[in-house]
Amino acid sequence: ILGKIPDKPHYRNIERFKHLEVRKDILILRFDARLYFANTNFFKTTLENAIAQKGDQLSLVILDGDSMNGMDSSGIHILEEIVENCKEQQINFYLVGIKGPIRDILYRSGLTAKIGEDNFFLRIQHAVDFYDQKTTHRYTSYTLQRNETYKPH
Repeated sequence: ILGKIPDKPHYRNIERFKHLEVRKDILILRFDARLYFANTNFFKTTLENAIAQKGDQLSLVILDGDSMNGMDSSGIHILEEIVENCKEQQINFYLVGIKGPIRDILYRSGLTAKIGEDNFFLRIQHAVDFYDQKTTHRYTSYTLQRNETYKPH
């Protein structure tokens, strides 16, 4: 779980750094692994517990994917389930820092459309600013870029 460095547009792990700003209405989670069959239950449980801890004030989940280097069909399935659960609870779901190969997988699986193209951002602060209606959407040509010919190794 990430919090904001005061007066800066940077976010860090709340368990490693003190004095970070953590909003009651936003949950920011960074997942430092590929999302695949061996860790989908851990991912889902971690995210669901964090959502439950936030309670009724939560209205936005931001998943920072900067550290995610891969995703298989199990990862796609669990992410789709989480997105649907957030929608049912009227919680917005944004993806940030998603790398090209993962964007390709999300697009081909149809998950980009389910998440919504307006819910992809280059950086966490861009997502927060958009949510707070401080800015319009930026960098869509980068956040939605995909390689139609990409073939995973």
